[in-house]
Amino acid sequence: MPDISGFEVAQQMKADPEMSEIPIIFLTALNSTADIVKGFQVGGNDFISKPFNKEELIIRVTHQISLVAEELRKTIMGRDKLYSVIAHDLRSPMGSIKMVLNMLILNLPSETIGEEMYELLTMANQTTEDVFSLLDNLLKWTKSQIGKL
Repeated sequence: MPDISGFEVAQQMKADPEMSEIPIIFLTALNSTADIVKGFQVGGNDFISKPFNKEELIIRVTHQISLVAEELRKTIMGRDKLYSVIAHDLRSPMGSIKMVLNMLILNLPSETIGEEMYELLTMANQTTEDVFSLLDNLLKWTKSQIGKL
């Protein structure tokens, strides 16, 4: 590369938060131990010297992709587990609030508490029903994602 070395490109990529997680495979004519060590020191994930074998290159690229895919899979599983815990833990108290609001609506007619208060109570009840339904759907979805549905 005429203006900048691959080592410098790698250092710049690793310093950039948006690119720092991109695996780097050096494909170079350099092949001394010092060059290989430097490649790893600047953030390289693999190092292939020229002349290279096409099948080996494909295997090494596939390996780096599989490492990223595995990390992504773990992250998604962790996210889904977190969503499941949140939905489960919020669903129970929301169910209690929903039950109390339903009881209040059934036992407090609008004539007793006034039309405006009854409307607020009804609106709060509907919102609680909606949130409970949302949490229920989130719980079902996360269970389906983690294979527990």
